[in-house]
Amino acid sequence: MANFIKNAVASVSQKIPFGNKSSARLSLANLPLGGILGNTGRVPMQPSVLTGDSAAEKDWRVKLSLPPAASGFYRDSPVMAPLAATDGLTFPVTPTIILQQSANYVPQEVVHANYPYYAYNNSRVDAMSIIGNFPVQTSNEGKYWIAALHFLRSVSKMFYGPGESQGNPPQILRLNGYGEHIFKDVPVIVEQVTVELRESVDYISVTHKASGVDRNAGVSERIKRSAVGPAGMTIGETVSSGVAGGGTVTRVPTDSVFTVLVQPVYSRKKIKDKFNLKDFANGTLAKDGFI
Repeated sequence: MANFIKNAVASVSQKIPFGNKSSARLSLANLPLGGILGNTGRVPMQPSVLTGDSAAEKDWRVKLSLPPAASGFYRDSPVMAPLAATDGLTFPVTPTIILQQSANYVPQEVVHANYPYYAYNNSRVDAMSIIGNFPVQTSNEGKYWIAALHFLRSVSKMFYGPGESQGNPPQILRLNGYGEHIFKDVPVIVEQVTVELRESVDYISVTHKASGVDRNAGVSERIKRSAVGPAGMTIGETVSSGVAGGGTVTRVPTDSVFTVLVQPVYSRKKIKDKFNLKDFANGTLAKDGFI
């Protein structure tokens, strides 16, 4: 018995680097040090589907996209071109989504009574907050970050100026994620966009040309605040700023947070023609975007 315990302790201790509690927990959980899987050198950003069902292997990541018949935006804009490959803004890391639904009741105050009576008024799906980290480690990921920011800026504005849709309100998008019975083609409008640009992270430079986004690789650089150069730029900025190789340079943070407030919206015709509570409770209306 003593030899068994001794051998077990020796076997475990060989996998645990002493003095590092995090590494010890990873070793005991049979996870590689640093959380790096395989020899890729990078942590997978998106969790994999934990099932063998072929239908579940489809892209289930959270995505904001245009309706099939809509034009413009990433389907025409060179700045938003990286979004065309994913047919919309796909969050690279699983975001936090705060989903809230309400049933509103009006209290009926009765004289000389201890408790009010409540009369049902209406139900609604409240605005949802989508909070997602947006890591950037390569130039291509930086281009996608810029496209995502420009897309959210654009879809929160009305159609102003010349064009076929002149005077129309902002574009209604489609929200998808996690499969049919959570978010499946949910019609939403973007009410608010918040992007956190932190001061203590590295920034990657991405080059743009007049005809679109250049494929030249960017470099990661830490912004220096102590030494100020001409025109208020730092020393680091004066080395690589403004125009590079005939294109403009945009700095993209290697770590940021996108917060998008979306409100589900449904037309009167769609509610009148398609919605009934029995079908909704059975789950057959999930494919029509009702949540």
